[in-house]
Amino acid sequence: MSTLDQIYGAVLQDITETATLINPIAAIQQELKAVAREPSPGAMFQELLLVFGLLNNATYGLAALQAQLATLTALVSLDNTAILTALGTPQQAGSPVTLAGTFDQEVCDAVWNDIPTSYPRNMGYALVNAAQSAVQANYFGTPPRFGHFTINSIDFPTNDFQIPAYTLPVFDPTDLLVGDTLLSMMIRQNPTATVVYGNPPQTNVTIEYAGGTGIGWITDLDETSFSQMKAFLYPSSFAQNAPVWPGLANVTLLTPVALDVTLTVTEAMNGAIIDITSVPIKQGFFTFGDLISWRNVGALAFVDDNGQAEYPQLLGLASAVYLPKAMVHASGVVVRASPGVTGTITPFTIN
Repeated sequence: MSTLDQIYGAVLQDITETATLINPIAAIQQELKAVAREPSPGAMFQELLLVFGLLNNATYGLAALQAQLATLTALVSLDNTAILTALGTPQQAGSPVTLAGTFDQEVCDAVWNDIPTSYPRNMGYALVNAAQSAVQANYFGTPPRFGHFTINSIDFPTNDFQIPAYTLPVFDPTDLLVGDTLLSMMIRQNPTATVVYGNPPQTNVTIEYAGGTGIGWITDLDETSFSQMKAFLYPSSFAQNAPVWPGLANVTLLTPVALDVTLTVTEAMNGAIIDITSVPIKQGFFTFGDLISWRNVGALAFVDDNGQAEYPQLLGLASAVYLPKAMVHASGVVVRASPGVTGTITPFTIN
């Protein structure tokens, strides 16, 4: 039972006892009023006898009332003691607050322990989170959002919440290359930062600047939305056309295969690099500046996913790149090399 319940019960009992005393006195008063209204001596005598009887009644006469009043006085005294005990010693105005606990650690635990949520967090941690949220909401002037980036993390100093220096990330779609991914473009445009994907399986990109600047960023784009943005900004670059060489940084070189008189490479590819290392003297050659192009050393033809080959392309230059002319992707390539010709063919895919 709570302290308030105890106090309420004691006061209610005192009121009930008082009402018990008041009821008989009210009855005697009514009889006395009746006596005052009666004109005849006989009637007045009868009424006075009745009042005398009431005053001497064992249950509610004067003696009984006196006994009940003594009982009530004792009860009120007991209830007063119980109420004061239940209240204890309340905090007085102007006095220092006294916290519960037998030692400082108990007080600290009672105030700062985990808050009861579905994901319990230390109370101090919760207050730090609230302060960080205020900072991220532009309270201290740091933009929580900048272009395609939002603040990913803030590492505050130990003793205050002053916002540290920060560097804004770069996102320049005019610098976008055909073979770019979101990650490759962000790495190229933010060379002084650590640029990686977010937590797997996310393909949003996080950017952290070195030197303890305290600000990290994460893109609101992932690789899927980035591809859609590329197709929207540069539709001609993403039409279903034959591939073009996008630069070595934007291709993945596959396993090289030695040239032979007849050779088939069955592998998805966007093109192939031919390196000719040795040719019989009888073949002859042409020169293109410092480059050598051998005569009659072979040819290759890319094959589609239905097994058909496009028109062959002649081999010649000692090192050259070849791409399909009539398809976006090839499912393989067939090669013919003249006897005695050695070298490699290295398929590649565009990133």
